[in-house]
Amino acid sequence: LWMAFAVFYQLHKMLVAARKARRHYPPSLRRITIESISIHSFSAIMASLTLIPLDWIPRATASTGCESFPDVEHKGQLIFYWSFFLPITSLIPTILVTGFSIDVWWKKLLPVNGKTRELIFYFSRLLAVIYMVTIAVIISFFFHSWVQSIAFVAFNLTGFFQVCLALFKKDVRKAWIRMWKCQNTVEDKVPSSSDGESVSNADIMV
Repeated sequence: LWMAFAVFYQLHKMLVAARKARRHYPPSLRRITIESISIHSFSAIMASLTLIPLDWIPRATASTGCESFPDVEHKGQLIFYWSFFLPITSLIPTILVTGFSIDVWWKKLLPVNGKTRELIFYFSRLLAVIYMVTIAVIISFFFHSWVQSIAFVAFNLTGFFQVCLALFKKDVRKAWIRMWKCQNTVEDKVPSSSDGESVSNADIMV
């Protein structure tokens, strides 16, 4: 969810810059790498909390379906889960992304041109993934049996659904096909200044 938030944040910055008629500079490869490593490291730390032998931290055991859900009869675990673990892993990024979405809608940041449909679909995909994960986590806590199983399946297939939805975007699909064909994802020929055209780094990015 935090990775989706990072992408959503950059999209929001791009839309704000476009609205103000300012040039938008995409994040550098160094910043993307740092953010990605930071988010994955944070995820690893949160996942490792269940290995700490403390009574008030939920443990992932066979009886809990290998999920770190709190024991409903253990007050300490319930407080830890609902006041810290769930908010910091699911609720906070969901609320932040919802705020960005409301801001985009309220300020009418989406451009009125042919790319509006693609941007709306891209935003919708990110929102769908974020809400699906959050709802699946909450449902899996309050429900059991087949309802919980369906929630677990939806949660575990989130990455697959995200890839499928992303491929509906033409440029993403094109880059994905070129990657599997072991082709360069940047245009093979970049016009030079001698051709009478000025090309920036943003123009050749996929």
